[in-house]
Amino acid sequence: MTMLSALLKRHRESIGMTQEELADAAGVSARMISDVERGVRAKTYRDTAARLARALRLGGEARTVFEDAARGRPSHSSRLSPVDGHHPTVPRPLTTLFGREADLAVVVAALTDPGVRLVTVTGPGGIGKTRVALEAAHRSSSRFPDGVRFLSMGPDQDPRLIAPAIAAIFGVRPADSVQALAGLLGGGRFLLVIDTFEHIIQAAPQITHLLGLCDGLTEIRQ
Repeated sequence: MTMLSALLKRHRESIGMTQEELADAAGVSARMISDVERGVRAKTYRDTAARLARALRLGGEARTVFEDAARGRPSHSSRLSPVDGHHPTVPRPLTTLFGREADLAVVVAALTDPGVRLVTVTGPGGIGKTRVALEAAHRSSSRFPDGVRFLSMGPDQDPRLIAPAIAAIFGVRPADSVQALAGLLGGGRFLLVIDTFEHIIQAAPQITHLLGLCDGLTEIRQ
C-alpha cells in the first residue's frame, strides 16, 4: 500500500462511491482507480489529481495532502487534520446491529478502560467481527477527541508499508517508519480500527511498537 492508495480508498469509501462511480465522476478509467488502490500505480498527473480531489469532495488541508500524495510529494503540513471534513472517519453501517449486545458490551468496556490499549476481536470469517468493531468504535468515539480512524487491509498489501498507510488515514505527511509516525501523531488521543488484520500479521511488531510510542493511541484489530 502506498500513501496514495490508502488515501484514495479511504476517501472513496467514506462517501460511498464504487471505483466505477469515482472514475465516472473524475473522468478517468476505472482501471486507473483500481491500479492506484492496489499500489500498482503510485503517482498521477497534476490534472488527474485535481479531478480526483474534486470528485472526492475534498477541500482545505485534506485536499492538499491528497494532491501531494498523488504527485509523489511529501505534504508540507505536519499538523493532524481530519482526512475528510464532511463525512465520518469510520464507516457507518446502514443497518442496526441486533443480537450482539453481549459482544459489543465487552469491546466497549475494554475501550473505556484507560489501562487497555489493544483490543483484538477474533472468530471465524463471516461472523460479523468488523460490524461489532465499527459499532464499538462509534459508541466509544467521545473518549478519543483527536479522532477515530479505520484502516481496511487487503491480501495484496505490503505489511512493510504499515507506517505510510496509517499516516494516510490520519491525514498527516508520509511517514517511513513507526518512529516518524509517532512523532507526527504526538500526544493526541486516537482510536485506530484495523480491519482484516490477518493480511498484515507480519506488521504486528511494528504496530505494537507504535502503541508503545504513542500513549494516547488505542487500537481495535480484527
